[in-house]
Amino acid sequence: MKLTDLECDILDHMWHEPGEPVRIRDLRERLNEVRARRGEPPYAYTTVATVVQNLRGKGAVVSAGGRLAGYLPVDDQAGRTGDRMRETWEESGDADGAIERFLSGLTEEQLGRVDRALAVARRKPASRQDGMPARARLVPRAYPVPAPSGGGAPQGDVPHDPNALISGLLEQQLKTLAPRRITKRAIAGRLGVHEKTVAKRMAGAADLPREQLEELVDALETPDDIRPAIFRLARRIPSPKEAVDPRRLPDMPTMRAYLDSIKRPSVLYDDAWDVVYYNKAYGELFAPGPLIPDRPGVMPLENGVLYMLFHPDAVRLLGAGDPEAYDRHWRTLAVAHFAAVFEGNTGNPRLKSIFRQIRKRPNLYHAYRNAAKLIHEHGDVAVSSEPRPFFDPRSRTRTRAQVLTEAHPNSPLQHATWMIEGEGEGEGEGEGGGEGEGEGEGEGEGVGEGKIEIQSACDED
Repeated sequence: MKLTDLECDILDHMWHEPGEPVRIRDLRERLNEVRARRGEPPYAYTTVATVVQNLRGKGAVVSAGGRLAGYLPVDDQAGRTGDRMRETWEESGDADGAIERFLSGLTEEQLGRVDRALAVARRKPASRQDGMPARARLVPRAYPVPAPSGGGAPQGDVPHDPNALISGLLEQQLKTLAPRRITKRAIAGRLGVHEKTVAKRMAGAADLPREQLEELVDALETPDDIRPAIFRLARRIPSPKEAVDPRRLPDMPTMRAYLDSIKRPSVLYDDAWDVVYYNKAYGELFAPGPLIPDRPGVMPLENGVLYMLFHPDAVRLLGAGDPEAYDRHWRTLAVAHFAAVFEGNTGNPRLKSIFRQIRKRPNLYHAYRNAAKLIHEHGDVAVSSEPRPFFDPRSRTRTRAQVLTEAHPNSPLQHATWMIEGEGEGEGEGEGGGEGEGEGEGEGEGVGEGKIEIQSACDED
């Protein structure tokens, strides 16, 4: 599993208290304490929340239950360290030379540890399946792990048997279905097998063929944040899931009603910034017209980031007609935001399409390649809520705008509300800090005037 430096840093902080869930708010405080000691700017809540969601998508962490319960890593620290060592070795041009150089620098005591580890490995060779080595995983305490129906480890201590771990997760998921009267008998009906077969498969899920494991977790309606952990514990690679149209999500009616209740311009978009729904105020703000000529595919009512990056007339509104302000306060931040998301989701076809368009423009690609340095030096730039130059097409006046974002847990959707100066006092809608904790921590320190030392992304390509 390829992880970025920030993702590795977040995992390191999660391992401070093994087995205990960590909330994003607490994780942010730990990260920023370290950054403060180094004299580095702090991360905003939205940055940490985005990286944790990327880790969850990679199967590196799982949710501990509800939105406020926090997250836990799937691997233990020793397992992740072993992964890094193996990845570095396999990627080296001279694997034999690399391991010889590594061993030659060890002390006698350390070589003794290597000898003992080799003896254990030879007695119990790691079985490989689907390219993933077998080993014990760290299991969240937030998921009770009962003994399988055929016996096994007692409740309480965390066992290292993958079958017991997966069985505990599946039994817990089955309990969540109980209020809907979905029992093992109902699951058996879905699978077309006997109820005893369901119990047997749940108890020995780690040994099931991939197809049967997928059928089992799907029949149990296993949430997307738990599903990757089950497949990792079983050392299986799940089949790619078909993309779900966000407009058909069960909670979309509620989300639409929520946006309609907000007086300020508000928009709902997916993980590739495609607009899913917007309220009346947002539609009026970005309606096609003289200031927003129709350019199919890059209109703000279709995709917010594509509009910021590629619409030739975006500078009229974003930056209030000032190309330098547009580049500094809008376009460069959009490139950095895209880079942070794409790095953790390189398999997303929509993000790949945006990346290909960025690569065709030398100055945009230069900004993309410098995004990591920009984020490291200036803190959070993925979502900046500092007031930015903006031309309001409704009043045709130069003003400033703030964009406040809110992530929706267990959903591919995000929500942004535009605060336009001069609109009057609002009720502060959409100011939640990302994970629904209502703490308003999505302040986004942003990048102040004169701080971005990066080639202009707005120059002629």
